[in-house]
Amino acid sequence: MPKAPKFPEGIRLYKDTDGVSIYWRVSLGVKFVGKGNKARKKAFSSHAAAVDFIQAEVEKKHGNPEEAKKLQMTEAEVLDAKYALHKLKGRASLVEAAEAWLKHVEPFKTAPTVENAIKTLGESKKKEELGDRHLRELAAKLNRFFRGVKTKKISDVTREDVEAARDAMDANNKPASASQRIKRLRYAAILINFAEERGWIDPLRSPLRGVNAPKLIPDPVHVLSPKEVAMLLWTAQQSMPGMVVPLAIKIFSGVRNPELFALRWEWIQKKAIKVPAAFTKTGRMRSVSIHTTLSEWLKPAGKGLIFSLAPGVKDREAAWLDHLQELRKLAGFDTWHQNCLRHCFGSYHYQRERNENTTAFEMGNSPGVIRRHYVDAVDEEDCKLFWRMVPVFAEPYAQQKEDSSGSESEDQKDAPEPEPE
Repeated sequence: MPKAPKFPEGIRLYKDTDGVSIYWRVSLGVKFVGKGNKARKKAFSSHAAAVDFIQAEVEKKHGNPEEAKKLQMTEAEVLDAKYALHKLKGRASLVEAAEAWLKHVEPFKTAPTVENAIKTLGESKKKEELGDRHLRELAAKLNRFFRGVKTKKISDVTREDVEAARDAMDANNKPASASQRIKRLRYAAILINFAEERGWIDPLRSPLRGVNAPKLIPDPVHVLSPKEVAMLLWTAQQSMPGMVVPLAIKIFSGVRNPELFALRWEWIQKKAIKVPAAFTKTGRMRSVSIHTTLSEWLKPAGKGLIFSLAPGVKDREAAWLDHLQELRKLAGFDTWHQNCLRHCFGSYHYQRERNENTTAFEMGNSPGVIRRHYVDAVDEEDCKLFWRMVPVFAEPYAQQKEDSSGSESEDQKDAPEPEPE
C-alpha cells in the first residue's frame, strides 16, 4: 500500500471494496469540514488521485502559501493546478494527466498539416518509382477527401472529420454510393497509415478507429454482346479506320486506357504487349497476352503510336472519348455504359479460362475484383462467338439480321475457330 502523507485532523484515506472492485475512499469528517457542515465521502480508482483530491480540499480551506512558495510556483500556476484537479474530478491525478499528455499529445505537436503530409507522401511514393499517373491520381483523391481539414495538423484529424469526408456529396451533389465511400476510405487509409509510420499520429488515437465502411453489393457489369462488338468493329472499318486497332486492343486485351493512349507498335510482340512501367498504374512493366483473335486485328503492323488520330493533343483520353462517341452514334448505339469495353474483356476472358488468377493477371487487377464482377457475367455460347470475332467474321455477323431461333447462320458456322493460345 502506498504511504499517504500526513493529513489534517478529520481526514481519512483507506482502501475499500464493493465486492467487485477495489478503490480508495476519502472521508472528510466533521472535524475537518466544521460543525454544521455535512461530512463527505468520495471514492477514487487510484491512491494518487485520492491524495490529490485531499490536497486540493486542504488548500481550498486553509491555503498553503508556504508550500507554494517552497515549490516556487506562481499564483497562475497554483490556479492552473486547482482548475486541472477540478476538471479531472478524481478520475486521474495531475501526475497521471501529465504522463498521458507527454505520451499521447506532446510527441505529435510537431506533425505537419494535412496538406503538407499529402505532399510528403507523394515524394515518398515517387521514390518507389510509381507511375506519374498513379501519383497524380493519389494526390487528387487525397486533396479532395481532406479538403475540409487541409490546414489542420494531421495529428488533429478526428474520426468525425473522416466520417464527414466519407459521406460527402459527390460531384453532382448527390449522396455518395457505397463504392464511392469505400474508395474514399481506402485512399484516406493510405495517408493515415503513412502518418502513423512517420510518428505523426498516435496509433491508439487513429482517426480511422471506429470508422465503418459500407457493405458493397456489386452492380452487375455491362458487357457488349457479340453482335454489338461486331457492329462496333465493322462500323470502325467502314467509317473510322484509325479506331479499328485501338478498339480491338481494348476489347480483346486487358490494356487500360492510359496504357492504350501511349501504346506503340514497337511494344507489340508476337505473343504479348509489353507496356513500359512509366505508363502502368502500378509503375511496373506489364505483359498483356495477345489472343489469336486479337492478333488477326493487328495485321498488318504499323509504326509509331497505335492511337494516332489525335497527334499533338495533350489530353488523349478526351480525344479518345470524342472519337468513340462519334463511332457509337454511327454504329447505332442508343445507350453506352462506362468501361463496358474493359468489362467485355474481363467477362469473356474469365468465361473462357474459368480462372480468376489468370484473368486478374491480364487485367492488372486482384482476383477478388474478378470474382466480384466477372464470374458468370456472360454465357458460354456468347463467349464462343466473342472469341471468333476475327475481321473476316465481324462484317457478315454485323450485317446479318437477328435470328430469333438463336441458331447460328451459315457465316457463323463457317467462321474460323481461333487457335488455342
